Amino acid sequence: MTRLPTLQDELVRAAHRRERWRRLRSWRAVVAGAAIALTISGVSLAATGSRVPVISGLVGGGADTLVPKSPAAARRVSLGATVLALINRANEDVFAAQPRCRPPMPRPGRFRVTHARPSGGVLRLVRALRRPPSRADVRTRSDRALRFVGGEVYIDYVRRLAAAGGERFLVVVSHGSRHIFRPRPGCLQAQHDRLVSLLAHRGPRLRSAALTEFSHVRRGQEHNLLAATAPRDTIALIGAGGSGMTDARTLRTHGAFAAGGASGAATTLTGLLPDGVASITLDYPSSATRGRDFKPVRYRTAYRRTVRVHDNVVTAHVPRRPQDAFPPRMIWRDAHGRVIRVVREDHG
Repeated sequence: MTRLPTLQDELVRAAHRRERWRRLRSWRAVVAGAAIALTISGVSLAATGSRVPVISGLVGGGADTLVPKSPAAARRVSLGATVLALINRANEDVFAAQPRCRPPMPRPGRFRVTHARPSGGVLRLVRALRRPPSRADVRTRSDRALRFVGGEVYIDYVRRLAAAGGERFLVVVSHGSRHIFRPRPGCLQAQHDRLVSLLAHRGPRLRSAALTEFSHVRRGQEHNLLAATAPRDTIALIGAGGSGMTDARTLRTHGAFAAGGASGAATTLTGLLPDGVASITLDYPSSATRGRDFKPVRYRTAYRRTVRVHDNVVTAHVPRRPQDAFPPRMIWRDAHGRVIRVVREDHG
């Protein structure tokens, strides 16, 4: 599962490059995005009486208000926003002059199916995939949702699952390559040169911050040139509230989760778990971090809940915003109540 970087991620990263804010967990459900997500949209910087700006926008799937912790933090945030705006402008200028440099948006390919058998690693994790298809399973093979999975769908292994509360889901296995943007020769250097020209008459602090941040972006894209894109099997859980997709290794250790269907301050969390997990305990603290420079979000109390797993699926309504619905700590237990695994978020 991948996710477009949030507004918070980008502002914090640019304001202080050494601060790796919250790295998104592999068990988070997300939407696949473009290679570089540096555009700031829907941002409002409103000065308050203490000259600390309030930043409003859509963050992590829900409305959020970010308040810097101090005037010094506000200055770092403002510097980061200026840096990102300059990098965006340099990129767009190069893309306009050299259209070949513009990162292509991933497009869903033609819907394809295969009657082959998925890898044993996937089949061993979800019991429903090992049983013969029912009539209901066969009927789901024409479900339009399958067209958005990507890759080749193992059509004979589409299964209907039901959570303990009766909610219906599809589990789908597909085979394909993940989208990785690989910059064309000369494009990164052209973007760097354009950024240098835009910084010609700017102060040394801004020049240093912008060139340092661009060097990290450049390093990441150059790393993509070496990234493997070999086809692999992925497994997806599709429901009314969203979908989660992952590979066998991640499903075994973290599950595949999605957050959606937010109503007020509550969010519906859904997840696919490997065989052997009979219940999970969700642990939430009373506050959720917004990074080094922003004040955390405070909730009235900490929250803990144990939810039963049925058909490898779990659903829970949790009193958290969508961006905070993925618990920092989960405890997986078997049918006898024994702890199988404790899953913690990765702060990397």
